[in-house]
Amino acid sequence: MKKQVSEGRSPTIVDIAREAGVAFKTVARVVNGDGAVKQETRERVEAVIARLGYKRNVWARSLRSARSHLIAMAIMPTASPDAENFELTSEENLAVSSYFNRLQMTAMARSQEAGYHLFVDVQRSGAAGVAKHIVDMVEHANVDGVLLVPPLSDDLSVMKALRKKGVPFVRVSPYQHLEMSSYVYIDDRQASYELTRHFIKLGHRDIAFFKGAPDHLSSTARFAGFEDAMREGGIAIRPEWVVDRVYSMRFGGRAGDLLLAQPRRPTAVICFNDDVAAGVMTAAYRMGLELPRDLSIAGFDDSPIAAAMWPALTSVYQPVGTLASAAAEMLIHEIEHGAEHVARKLEYRLVLRDSTAPIR
Repeated sequence: MKKQVSEGRSPTIVDIAREAGVAFKTVARVVNGDGAVKQETRERVEAVIARLGYKRNVWARSLRSARSHLIAMAIMPTASPDAENFELTSEENLAVSSYFNRLQMTAMARSQEAGYHLFVDVQRSGAAGVAKHIVDMVEHANVDGVLLVPPLSDDLSVMKALRKKGVPFVRVSPYQHLEMSSYVYIDDRQASYELTRHFIKLGHRDIAFFKGAPDHLSSTARFAGFEDAMREGGIAIRPEWVVDRVYSMRFGGRAGDLLLAQPRRPTAVICFNDDVAAGVMTAAYRMGLELPRDLSIAGFDDSPIAAAMWPALTSVYQPVGTLASAAAEMLIHEIEHGAEHVARKLEYRLVLRDSTAPIR
């Protein structure tokens, strides 16, 4: 008499084999789509699978393929700048970053479609120990590949460590050592140049720039685009209006208070991202300024907050979801078919809204 599957327990491949009267390897061939199974046997196995409600198990598949079907997305929160007493915990920093949230969710969805599971590994060991932390994570979790996002996408020690372990990795928005791996990106410098040109065409000459953290090289590229446009327009950049290490709404608000309290204030502010721009807008309202009549503001990323602000925020749209999806797809291809380093450039666009206007 055949042993029944216990109530409440998910059926296994062995249960299917027992019920169908075949070897469990035959069931494995049917589940994996192997054509070397007789049609009659295949139909019998498929009928038992349907009756017992068997679901393919990614972990069992990993044992057969010598893969874990696990992908790690490595993230390192930006350290808080103590100089201005802008304390922000790692958890707060991640929570306010819609950029990282969208990267994670889209990469996770694309991985699941391909039969992989993605988990986020948050690095808190600091720059000196991050490579060792990632190697330890790779060994303990037995991941098949790693997605590196800024600022880790430019960390040479991490890349060398992963190469030494023979672990595939793909990077999002890197700016250095481009020969090390496949990567996806947009032209941050050109995008920032076009955004700055928009302000100049509106008549602005007194333009401030809020930069992100120095280890995010996209911030460096965006500032370079700002410099290009200002130099082309024959406009001097005032050093006191270039503010470093501002990358969240909270920091944007605090830095905005300091900037707008100066005896001479700018007529326009370009921000590293939309979260910072939202903070500057809040600071402007605290000072009684009317936007955009008294101050024009623009951000970067075109995150959901941009359209929700009042006035709606002018921003540069970068396809964050597509960046993450493409990176996950490239990594899975490399895991399954071997290294083939490619670069994929995605398009951006200016999204003009009500937070920018011609100078009075």
